[in-house]
Amino acid sequence: MTFQPYDEMADYRNGIDDDSGAVVEEDEDDDNDHDDNAEYNGVSAVQLERRLHELLHERNRDRIEELDAALRRAEQKLVEKEMEVSLWKDTAKFALRQDKELQ
Repeated sequence: MTFQPYDEMADYRNGIDDDSGAVVEEDEDDDNDHDDNAEYNGVSAVQLERRLHELLHERNRDRIEELDAALRRAEQKLVEKEMEVSLWKDTAKFALRQDKELQ
């Protein structure tokens, strides 16, 4: 079994809406096949796809930054918890040592 990378752009080319997963149906009166030279409101399909790719890239970059920040916060919490555990261990050792000295 070979790994096939996910092509997010393919979903858009195939008419699948990213948010809902639903297929976006084209108008019945639009019987012409669209190619790379087709224009939509004066903008070529290639330009639209390029802009969509840029937007997806920007969204992914922002999400990565959010995840990196969350990871840093989680790592800092982990360090704090490890310090707390270490203090509790030291406290327990000290208490046991004092208990043995009192016996």
